[in-house]
Amino acid sequence: MIPQVKKTNEDMTLKTKYLMYPSSLLYGLSMAFGVPYMWRYALLILLTVVLTFMIDEPIRGRVRKMVTVLLFLFFVGTLMGLVLIAGKLLILVGLNG
Repeated sequence: MIPQVKKTNEDMTLKTKYLMYPSSLLYGLSMAFGVPYMWRYALLILLTVVLTFMIDEPIRGRVRKMVTVLLFLFFVGTLMGLVLIAGKLLILVGLNG
């Protein structure tokens, strides 16, 4: 018999990881490449709605899951965007200096 590992609420499933982090990177890329705010937030809402129905997290209620996905995409995507902007600035300074 295979021992079962108890899953905690803090653990994300692999499917969720493979969907959420690339989507956050897409939002971060839209920040780094200077996409206008209106289109950036439209992308954020579109990704939130799509991922809410695609992920398989055991969160009760669609609204609660949607808010969780929105906050994750916003915060992780913003952090990725800031890292990409900093990398872009370092490359530009390195090429000019």
